[in-house]
Amino acid sequence: MQFDVIVIGSGPAGTSAALPLVRSGKKVLMLDWGNKSDNSVPSQSHYDSRESDDKQSNWMIGKDLFSLKNNSSVSPKLRIPTLEYVFRDFEKSFSVDSDNFFYTGSMATGGLSNAWGAGVAALSPANLIKEYGSAYREMLTSYANVSPRLGISGSNADKLSTYFNVDRWADKGVDLDDLPKYILEEYDNKSESSDVVLGRARIAVLSKPKDERKKCDSLGNCLWGCKNESIYSAKYEMRSLMKSSNFKVINGVAVTNIKSNENRVYVSGFDQNGGEITFDAHSVFLGAGTLSTSKILVKSLAIRNSELRIQSCPTAAFLLFVPRFFGRKVSKSEFGLGQVSFKVKLTKKLDGFGSFFGTQGLPLYEFVRHLPIGISSGARFLSSIINSCMVGNLFLPGTLSTSKMIVDERGEISLSGSYDDSYRKLGSNAKTKLVKQFARMKCFMVPFSFKFTEPGACIHYASTFPISDSNEIGTCRKSGEVVGLKNVYVVDGASLPSLSEKSHTLTIMANSDRIARNYISRAHK
Repeated sequence: MQFDVIVIGSGPAGTSAALPLVRSGKKVLMLDWGNKSDNSVPSQSHYDSRESDDKQSNWMIGKDLFSLKNNSSVSPKLRIPTLEYVFRDFEKSFSVDSDNFFYTGSMATGGLSNAWGAGVAALSPANLIKEYGSAYREMLTSYANVSPRLGISGSNADKLSTYFNVDRWADKGVDLDDLPKYILEEYDNKSESSDVVLGRARIAVLSKPKDERKKCDSLGNCLWGCKNESIYSAKYEMRSLMKSSNFKVINGVAVTNIKSNENRVYVSGFDQNGGEITFDAHSVFLGAGTLSTSKILVKSLAIRNSELRIQSCPTAAFLLFVPRFFGRKVSKSEFGLGQVSFKVKLTKKLDGFGSFFGTQGLPLYEFVRHLPIGISSGARFLSSIINSCMVGNLFLPGTLSTSKMIVDERGEISLSGSYDDSYRKLGSNAKTKLVKQFARMKCFMVPFSFKFTEPGACIHYASTFPISDSNEIGTCRKSGEVVGLKNVYVVDGASLPSLSEKSHTLTIMANSDRIARNYISRAHK
């Protein structure tokens, strides 16, 4: 079959481009590495599994001690045996030097959406105009196109409704657990500060069935794997695509280079046996993930002696203690993702964003390792309060990132991580505002728990080849086409004009949908 379009990557970006292309009748070839899970996810609640599953070490630690071997990883996700397949092979494939910048990615079917926090948000119309100019209406249309596919929940007439800007496509939220319910009630009764606003989290988790996916039943296994498929993953979109006769996916392929002329685009790379592969089509849509896409483009454009800015969000984590629940027993049913979110004012124009998560689905060691005391003492201390705590995170805008992808005279890539000098002051001010608001709600941030991570640890990477009007090498046009590579379009985070503090996956998907639909419209003229 001669293909009209090649889509590289099966994550949220790749599938969001492939779906409208396939529905328009285009013959689409998707190239992907396609790792699949080797482990079954827990079938009963996290509480019951920990109490009675005599094989729980297989998914808690791993048959090959996977969790212990990855003890130094900054994110708990990289220590979860059932998520091993998500990150497998990426470091070997990407393989660059890094200085103070944490990087990871996925070569699994569905990409990083197999291991995400499921947070969703849309940019405001004002921000869309600023970032996309005359194309902002197209983004609004594409948000409406992609949002129903995810199965969003959390719709609520609260003070964050306008900030998230997704309630028109969202169902009611999953039932609140005791701690987040108490936090919201206390906030509603004592919300004196306009600098800190709390509300329901908006997440891509089903509160009612959708197609083959079942609604969430709060088993607490969100981090380990959802047997109900309640949490959105792009791999579920592959079911629909695979039913189309004009769509084909080839797994076990990694693309390394792209060449284009007026009529065809040629991609080359290697397969799982190390053999060379080549494919061609009229156009190529790059959705391999920001880091992989950037590496492909650096080689394809023969970029040398250059620095590409890479945005990531300065990110902090903390532990929130709720005294009213001190001494409570472990709940037999608890939701494992964010249920309460907040916005904190940083400056007149900048906000920070965060969410609260339950602690039951995480091993105690994930908290002990961050305390400034010994492991034994820390374990005793935390075991006494952990059931009355929630984990919080804080994301600052990616525009505060000054990290770089450095390309030397040979075209070799290295990563250097840094933030603008203002981020520490902004983070400290945000912490002060949060502590004051929490105190009004009779909640307290555990001392020494508020810590920023190294650049890149948020695993939000964006804007290496941003959409711009500059028409310069290292950017994309508003159409998504790469300057210097005709008929090659970037549909993942690499082409975002900037990285918001908000959850960015929905915006990536909307931009991908927009780029694909514009391509279809031009082709039909």
